[in-house]
Amino acid sequence: MRLPSLNALRAFEAAARHVSFARAANELCVSEGAVSRHIKLLEDELGVPLFRRLVRRVELTEDGRRLQPVINAAFSSIAKETTRIASPRTGLKIACDQTLSIRWLVPRLERFRARHPDIGLDLTPDYVEDDDLIEQGFDMRFGSCTIPQGFESVRVMSAAMTPACSPRLLKAGPALGTPRDLAQHTLLHPTSERHDWQVWAERFCPGELVTQRGQNYSSLDMALQAAVIGEGVVLGDITLMGPELSSGALVLPFPDLVLRHEREDYYVMCRKELVGDDRVVAFRQWLIEERGRDQSGKEN
Repeated sequence: MRLPSLNALRAFEAAARHVSFARAANELCVSEGAVSRHIKLLEDELGVPLFRRLVRRVELTEDGRRLQPVINAAFSSIAKETTRIASPRTGLKIACDQTLSIRWLVPRLERFRARHPDIGLDLTPDYVEDDDLIEQGFDMRFGSCTIPQGFESVRVMSAAMTPACSPRLLKAGPALGTPRDLAQHTLLHPTSERHDWQVWAERFCPGELVTQRGQNYSSLDMALQAAVIGEGVVLGDITLMGPELSSGALVLPFPDLVLRHEREDYYVMCRKELVGDDRVVAFRQWLIEERGRDQSGKEN
């Protein structure tokens, strides 16, 4: 496939963006006549006019308007990738669920740094939309979420979701002998979607619990802290609630009613072009080993 002259395309892109041959010439550090000649060359090659030459101004034709966003996107993509290649990084830029980052990942990072002192980790402990991951230059994501397009994933650990509350709530509040008793308590939600409680209730007490009520929080960590002070009952992952369960700040009213749902599992995802990257392989393998450490009961 033969492509038009790169200089002609550059001249067209600048002139279309500025809607001016003169301003395009100033940007490209060439004469206005040079811009005009390059565009005429492109028009001759395509066989259609791209600009209407009016008195003291130009305007795009219909074909010019159709071509402009295509050329803009192509130049933007080239600029983005060449900038990335020209600025090599030794670290990994990782988006990580906030609660998972605070409660599970960050306390362990000292071991990763000791093993791989040459690999820096740039963590963003907050949710990043799938469409923004590549746009914002992320190499990896670690958390419970859908698998973004252009990424490959490996499951690190399964989530085990069950209700938890303060022991004071059990003593002072309404009874919590069966799941239907949750109707007498405030449900604490880690997001406004209220999805977790809905799935748990459908499994263990279908039709007996209105899950669209209660209090929303911006993260599971905040919902857990609210549960600790007795604000209500939270549905949390047993692994992430480990410190509160060990200290007795939270207890499990239904320890046998544990939801394991694929949507809530934790995955490490990386851009497909980085699957074999030594840094990615090292971080992914370390995460799996850390999960094995948990399961074998070793000290964190």
